[in-house]
Amino acid sequence: MKFKGLQGSFSTGVLTPEAMGRVDIARYPNAAKRLRNIICRVLGGAQKRFGTQYLANTKSNAEQSRLVPYIINKDTAFMLEMGNNYLRVFKSDGTQVAGPYEVVTPYTTAQVLKMDFSQGEDAMFIFHNSVYPNRIRYYAENYWDVSQAPFTTIPFDEIGAYYAVVLTLSLNTVGVGRTMTAGSAVFLASDVGRAIQYQGGLAVITAFTSTTIVTVEVKIIFPSVTLPSAS
Repeated sequence: MKFKGLQGSFSTGVLTPEAMGRVDIARYPNAAKRLRNIICRVLGGAQKRFGTQYLANTKSNAEQSRLVPYIINKDTAFMLEMGNNYLRVFKSDGTQVAGPYEVVTPYTTAQVLKMDFSQGEDAMFIFHNSVYPNRIRYYAENYWDVSQAPFTTIPFDEIGAYYAVVLTLSLNTVGVGRTMTAGSAVFLASDVGRAIQYQGGLAVITAFTSTTIVTVEVKIIFPSVTLPSAS
């Protein structure tokens, strides 16, 4: 006997193969085994996915770039083309801000492809473990700012990291411009702004020179210029 059923909704979307036999699940009747290039609507219907349209070349076809959505509200939204140390802006209608308008960023191609971002209203924060967090701010379609995030409280790890390496200060007294040298490669560019503590002493990293050398501001005097290994 041939049976024809009526399916009036696809609101569940595609059902995982592991749940194919779960006819007891309430959402089972609204699911599909396979949907390709289909958008499931909230009210239950299914619609063919919109096609794509060529709009413009990236800055360099020889290098990878990344599109990052920047949505302020339902009336103001942009698409940011981020590539090797640059950012370019596209408007919501797909046209590029004239010029083209471009802003310098501290992110290389490899970092752009791995970075994380989070936006709130007209500010977006960018995170990568090799770069101090940056903030992208919108003022007008041809006026954007990319600069280090001005944290009131510097991000910190409550537990802290303890490295099996000796640290040596040029001076252990309170002051700026002190050099801290590590016995092996432990420093990152993103360490700028982080604190180092030992036996009551406190220093904040102000500049990154290399994986073994940073500049610090000593906030509280250390007992000596040598900070022994944690091992």
